[in-house]
Amino acid sequence: MKRVARKIFVSGSSFIISLPKEWIRDNSLKAGDTVFCDIGKDSLTIRPRLDKANPRESRIDEEEDEKMLLRKIISHYLAGYETIRIPVNERTRRAVYNATALLIGAEILEDSGNEIWMEVFVDERRFRVDDLLERMGNTVISMLKDFRKNLVEYDPASIEVILQRENEVDRLYFLILRILKSALRYSDILEVLDLSPIEILGTRTAIKNIERVGDHLHGMTSNLRMCETNLMELEKPAEEAETAFRLSLTSLFKRDEAIARDVFAIADSFGVPRIKPAEMKDMVLVSGLLSGLERIVGYSEDIAEITLNLATP
Repeated sequence: MKRVARKIFVSGSSFIISLPKEWIRDNSLKAGDTVFCDIGKDSLTIRPRLDKANPRESRIDEEEDEKMLLRKIISHYLAGYETIRIPVNERTRRAVYNATALLIGAEILEDSGNEIWMEVFVDERRFRVDDLLERMGNTVISMLKDFRKNLVEYDPASIEVILQRENEVDRLYFLILRILKSALRYSDILEVLDLSPIEILGTRTAIKNIERVGDHLHGMTSNLRMCETNLMELEKPAEEAETAFRLSLTSLFKRDEAIARDVFAIADSFGVPRIKPAEMKDMVLVSGLLSGLERIVGYSEDIAEITLNLATP
């Protein structure tokens, strides 16, 4: 949220202040348009016209690299744009369709052949960040549980489900990040979310850690799929990593320092067993699994530290 100062001028019997040009541009207003004033006891909130939406529109420059175009679309989505015009060719069109599958609320309204019109149907005011954060965390916990089960009893069908669920984690991550960035930009969204700047910063860091756990689980599950066998020796450290992650989220939701301490205790004592597979290929894959479990515990510790920061007056 940006704060600007404005002087009061007098014209006849009226008091006048000027409106920031950036706000006028972002809300597609012009001279002669009507704005609405919400009058409080010690505040005055100015809003654009209420009869129709004022979408923020952007146009992405031509981009030949498919991966780079996907990154640009995501950045415009996170910036809060509601209409995005994207020049494409046969090579880059796929990036736009991949983006609509990845970004909640993004839809293609028109594909003219050389340009795609994407519309984002997201009202940041109707979401509760805590609810989205809980959904994101629960999805990762379910991935962890199923991964641990496959260490004991390998199931190819279950492996595929774990890999698919990582997409949902990414979708929630980008949606929450869009909402948080909008809250920092617009005071009315910040007011509805009822989050302090320190809570926004803590949530931003927490969702990144959760998203990274999902990424590691995707990689670890891919490794397990290539091993095509169970690895019962890893079941116990996987259970400890799952416990640490679950407790870290609980500590965050409850702002509970005592639960955060339990996470630190698990992290301090955590260790992975030595496993020596018969084949070199499996040795590399198992090494990736061990490293992934250690990283998950590390990210859980980071989330618990966020709890301490938020719980400290």
